[in-house]
Amino acid sequence: MPSIKITLPRNRANPGTLSVLDAAGREQLTVPCLGKAAGEIATKAGNPSRNPLKRRGDTPLGTYLAHVGAAAFGRYMKSYGLGWIPIDPIGGDAQKAEDAGRTGLAIHGGRGNGPKLIPTAGCVRVGDADFAKISAALRGAKGFQVEIVEGA
Repeated sequence: MPSIKITLPRNRANPGTLSVLDAAGREQLTVPCLGKAAGEIATKAGNPSRNPLKRRGDTPLGTYLAHVGAAAFGRYMKSYGLGWIPIDPIGGDAQKAEDAGRTGLAIHGGRGNGPKLIPTAGCVRVGDADFAKISAALRGAKGFQVEIVEGA
């Protein structure tokens, strides 16, 4: 079963990396990503500091289970012209955030393929072209683990 490892910097204004790993843990693909919440969205949700454990904060570190397949990839891509992989917390700060009421996290595209990734409502953003590559690398997988860690 493949997996995804996401490394986000301490300073979330900077991009991190998302790597798709094969069943043996070998890197198949690495693309830039962003795990930063948009300031206005976080502030409106009562989280101006973008605390990852609170609603609309930066993406929480931890372990997730991703569910893919036709519903996750197909429907959303057709409706919005981008990609969407829902991720459900199963450990670490991700689980703490969910226990505190945080829901709706995902890995997704959107906002094109420009050199600068746009912050989200707390999800992990990748470029649209990179999401297409991720989708191709995961084709046939029904579910897999996602690990989000902090790097330098």
